Amino acid sequence: MDTSRMPRIVHLALRPQDTGASDEAASTEEDASTLTDASDEAAGMLAEKTRRINDLLDGIHPKAAKKEREALASVLADDELPERILLAAPFDGFKSAFASVLLAATDRQILCITTKETVRLAYPDIKGVALHHGRFVEVVGPQNKWSVMPLDRQEAERFVAYVRGEDRSPPEEQHARASLIDQRWNDLKPSWWGNMHSGEREMLHSLLEANETMESLLGGTYRAEQDTSRVGKHQGIAVATNKRVLFVDKGVLGSSEVSEMPYRNIEAITYSTGLMMAGVQITGRGIASFRIEDIPDKDSIRPFVDCVRGHLEAAHAPQAVAAPQPAPPLSAADEIEKLASLLERGILTQEEFDAKKKQLLGL
Repeated sequence: MDTSRMPRIVHLALRPQDTGASDEAASTEEDASTLTDASDEAAGMLAEKTRRINDLLDGIHPKAAKKEREALASVLADDELPERILLAAPFDGFKSAFASVLLAATDRQILCITTKETVRLAYPDIKGVALHHGRFVEVVGPQNKWSVMPLDRQEAERFVAYVRGEDRSPPEEQHARASLIDQRWNDLKPSWWGNMHSGEREMLHSLLEANETMESLLGGTYRAEQDTSRVGKHQGIAVATNKRVLFVDKGVLGSSEVSEMPYRNIEAITYSTGLMMAGVQITGRGIASFRIEDIPDKDSIRPFVDCVRGHLEAAHAPQAVAAPQPAPPLSAADEIEKLASLLERGILTQEEFDAKKKQLLGL
């Protein structure tokens, strides 16, 4: 027997089986690689959503609403990120009882997140959104209505403005703007303040307009002149900007108080630096006047007053009235056209018309 053919027979018999096993192994490795890539991409998107949620919340509510944050990150679409987030206490429109509500506004919808459910409301379905008395945010849909009590008034104002389409600046621009405000704050504040009034500083991130800059700061107790009760006093700051004077108090438990006086509404500003009666008086035109008292840094009083007075002079300066411009002289063609009209109406004779026409044409 010629045994030299046996290895070839065995080899030919096993070849199809070996090839199939190799292809199956390669296909399995490819599938595993695809699953790994998809898993890595999903993990990356989840991390990006979580980062955005934390960025929006940690500035005011660090480490709050952990379960709601996780729920929000899990229900957002792959290409969807929150633009505004509002942490609030439920007030009306919820079937179950729970401690907090997370309202998230994206570029396409509002999500209402609780520990028990998630409800979505697309913008075309929203009938209205409002902030009532600075205390309640109401969102009205076709079949439901949510009413919540926000823990921070400024966050509520930003949320409502975004949903209404009044403020759609991306978070990156907001962060850049906040950094500029913080830098200006550090330049103006007395060094001994340290971290004092940090709550008021954060409120300025949303209070100051895009083209508004701080020019002087004053810390103390302020109140409306007509309100002499202790309830009407606020321990906070006065901020002189290029547009107005702001009175800001970041209270406890999420409460806050903001008053403003544009320079055009300020009649005068006076001050005293006595040992017992140091303070600043801002008198309004037909509106409430404010007094700032208990000012610990008396050296900051005069710069603040001078800053405000400079703006008052500009705001109340008489406006120059432009003199009326003389009417441009009529051209020869216009004059001839007027004469032709007089000729047609019989006011001029043909001879008078011809003579005036030659005069205008220089003939």
